[in-house]
Amino acid sequence: PTAEAPAAPGSASEEPAPAAAGGPVPAAAVTVFSPQGTPDSPASASLAIDGDPATAWSTDAYFDPFPSLKSGVGLLVTLEDAATLSSAKVTSESPGTVLEIRSAPSDSTSLDQTQVIGQATLGSGETEIPLDADGRTTHVLLWITGLSSDGGSNKSSISEIEFIGSE
Repeated sequence: PTAEAPAAPGSASEEPAPAAAGGPVPAAAVTVFSPQGTPDSPASASLAIDGDPATAWSTDAYFDPFPSLKSGVGLLVTLEDAATLSSAKVTSESPGTVLEIRSAPSDSTSLDQTQVIGQATLGSGETEIPLDADGRTTHVLLWITGLSSDGGSNKSSISEIEFIGSE
């Protein structure tokens, strides 16, 4: 005969674990974050979370690199559920793009209200970015501070953004 030991007080069996426990954290929505001017390609922002790496959101093409015209541009992602994030995966064909991953308190925030939880220079294809999140968040800003440069044009594209929870 088999018997199960009773759950210890305070064990995980007393509360159901969040759906995102140690796995993918789905995005519910995304908007372009551009506090210093007109948003870059707002109609295509959703392509960065559509699950199809063949589609992409792109910044505008800039003659001068950041920060000459503005300090950056980004995508503000709203997650389906609050989660403590352990990593992000960004798929892009814009190597050299420099970005920060920032937690944000709401979907209508200012840059100084966000907190850097990770940063990377993107390669071509998928780039894994470890995150050091201080608690749960529902809003995550992918803040591009350096654009990819090709043929005199400064422009970056993001095919997919994915997040992994640590809970």
